[in-house]
Amino acid sequence: MTYFLMAEVALLLTLIAAKILFFPRLSVGEKSLLLERWSLNFSYEIVNRLLAFLVGTLILRSISLETASQSAIYFVFYILLLDFIFYWRHRFYHRWLWPIHQAHHSDSGYDFTLSLRIHPVETLVQMGFFVLVSSLMNVSAWQMFFAAHIFTIQALISHLEYKTPNTALLRGLKKIFVLSDTHRFHHDDKNPNCNFGFLFSFWDTIFGTTAKGQHHEST
Repeated sequence: MTYFLMAEVALLLTLIAAKILFFPRLSVGEKSLLLERWSLNFSYEIVNRLLAFLVGTLILRSISLETASQSAIYFVFYILLLDFIFYWRHRFYHRWLWPIHQAHHSDSGYDFTLSLRIHPVETLVQMGFFVLVSSLMNVSAWQMFFAAHIFTIQALISHLEYKTPNTALLRGLKKIFVLSDTHRFHHDDKNPNCNFGFLFSFWDTIFGTTAKGQHHEST
């Protein structure tokens, strides 16, 4: 589990360093806005991390997870089920819990720190789904943590402000996974209620919530 956390922290630090490297090139106004955004977004992250640690510790002490790991195929199904639930949870937020989810969409800018701007209630809901599905599927504790880090790293990647190269490989990957170009449409006011997928983009294709301009831009 330590290696999963190290990979997540390494990615976050790399993205922070890359942003700081280009910081001197920003205008005074852009620097002020970035510092303002980052101070709030990282504040959300600190609160959510503490909440996840405290609540997670209590939950893990009260439940019993398998010590033996399930097969790789079973783990893939576990990830698919979690992502399917997260897709519908995301749609539910937009329809019924917008005042809470709006915290994520209220950022005046767009970069990887937007993935940290999550209301604490959403963190508790996310943890609840993870624990419930993990318990019902009898996965091991390390598999649950591995899945959690996969989704956390994916959140960072999907909120990158950089456009991905328009290559055949990446166009193919966009049909399976949510990349930054795909998720950016979700935060575009011109395309409301679209691209709800978290890890896999094909949920939007299946349920008809793919952004209208997405395919046009990627051709």
